[in-house]
Amino acid sequence: MADTAGTELQQTDEQKAATLRMGQYATALNDITIPFFTDVLTPLDDVLMSRGGIQALKFYDEIERDPHAFAVLTKRKAQLVAREWIVKPGGEAAIDIQAAEFIEDVLAGIDFDDVCKSLLDATLKGFAVGEAVYRKDGRHKTLDRIVSLEQRRFVFDLNWKPRLVTTFQMMGERLPERKFIVHRFGVKGNNPYGIGLGAKLFWPVQFKRQGLAFWMRYMERFASPIPVGKHVQGAGAAEVDRLMNTLSAISGSSSITIPLGTELDTFESQRSGSGDYDSFAKFQNSEISKAVLGETLTTEMGDVGARAASETHASILDVLVDGDADLLSGTLNGSVIRWLVDANYPGAALPTVWRPRMSNEMAEEAVLEKRAVRRTAEFAALDAARASGFEPADPEGMAAEILGGPVRAVATDTEAQKKTPMIRLSRMPSQLT
Repeated sequence: MADTAGTELQQTDEQKAATLRMGQYATALNDITIPFFTDVLTPLDDVLMSRGGIQALKFYDEIERDPHAFAVLTKRKAQLVAREWIVKPGGEAAIDIQAAEFIEDVLAGIDFDDVCKSLLDATLKGFAVGEAVYRKDGRHKTLDRIVSLEQRRFVFDLNWKPRLVTTFQMMGERLPERKFIVHRFGVKGNNPYGIGLGAKLFWPVQFKRQGLAFWMRYMERFASPIPVGKHVQGAGAAEVDRLMNTLSAISGSSSITIPLGTELDTFESQRSGSGDYDSFAKFQNSEISKAVLGETLTTEMGDVGARAASETHASILDVLVDGDADLLSGTLNGSVIRWLVDANYPGAALPTVWRPRMSNEMAEEAVLEKRAVRRTAEFAALDAARASGFEPADPEGMAAEILGGPVRAVATDTEAQKKTPMIRLSRMPSQLT
């Protein structure tokens, strides 16, 4: 009896182990890293939280006022938007092809590149929101435009659904379904706000800005001599004021007039120690470039650099942009494209939009050339082995591996000459009729 009970218990455990729990278990509701006071989540970005939460995103707008930060952020966006976009059907059925053609027409009818640029603002701020505005076009429900919206107007609930913050509802109003597109960057854990590059760029930009202020004072201090005025001991306040006005005029005018008997001099500031704020600013620019582009050579090559190194750094940027493109395509495919297909072509396989990397024809030609040289060398080695009395156990297999595809045996030039009879000429060609 005990053995039977043990067997039943063992079977129950096995059944439990084989059971797959549907849905997510580790959710925001049981996340100990999130403080709960309402049903609205807060960002996990330490920079934002230390400065007032979601409304502190205005500090990330200030980052783009830095010329270098703006340049590298724009470069990363432009690298993606410069790629051609394509729509792939989700299947081969007629309705699948029609759905793909419909989506292609819809995206061509709006400023799709501008929409992508707006959604890529998530790269800096962690998330971006766009509102789909629909219209009727014959039998189709299509897009009129996608409006980019300020991130500070939105919060997210426990299910990651966006809510619109208004004057009358500071915790956010619930929004209609299939209306608002949310693109996220740097999502970790139960954080619908994402963590953008702003969290990495805030301090380098801030230090650079403060360093620039010090640099201006430094140049003012050491760029020109300090005028020194000497007055007689016991001079009255009025005379001292007149002397100070004269010294002020020296700093801002090329010529001045002074009373007779007034003595003026200059004091040359002596610099000691290191005060190279130029190097400090370059260091901060380097940190900004690495955070955004993953490298520095394409923006800060200076007087030295190598072509190979430049190409390597450019390929690093391509990899980052590949990730941005896949992330953005995933957002669009899972939101507005799905909504439009479901509304107009129910049952059709979902088409997808992608921005593949542009082919580098010069690089492809270089690869083909290197591959041809390698094949020639490998076949020469095979001929040398045969001349020594050896050959691979599977010559056709080796040839297929070298050529990268199936092969078939053909007659070589030597074999063709053996099969073709030689024509001997007893007279010179000019004597033939």
